[in-house]
Amino acid sequence: MTMFYVSLCPVCFVEFGIPKRMEEVKRQNGGDFYCPNGHVLSWTDSENDKLRRERDRLRQQIVRLDEETTAAKKKIEQQSNTIFLMKCRSRGGVCPCCNRTFTNMARHMKTKHPDYNVVPLKGAS
Repeated sequence: MTMFYVSLCPVCFVEFGIPKRMEEVKRQNGGDFYCPNGHVLSWTDSENDKLRRERDRLRQQIVRLDEETTAAKKKIEQQSNTIFLMKCRSRGGVCPCCNRTFTNMARHMKTKHPDYNVVPLKGAS
């Protein structure tokens, strides 16, 4: 026994039935069908089109997240290099503010740059 899908033509407002399998295929793949009075009808967005769009959107989101991750890793690496360079320079007595060399860096920082805030790093020596 064939099951029918009842549809309504938006042009002539006639109710008609199409086989359920035909309705499933047209909804999934798209394609035209006709009302009894000859008006062309179709589903504008097939299920396959919706799934393709969703797949493409998710792929774009994955690419964006990969790019953000790469940029964050690069920024962290640059900051680590900067910290390493500053540590080496300060061990050598170079002031991070005025780039001059001092034998007593602690006294220079306390007198000349009292508002310079040094945050000790974990594991820094």
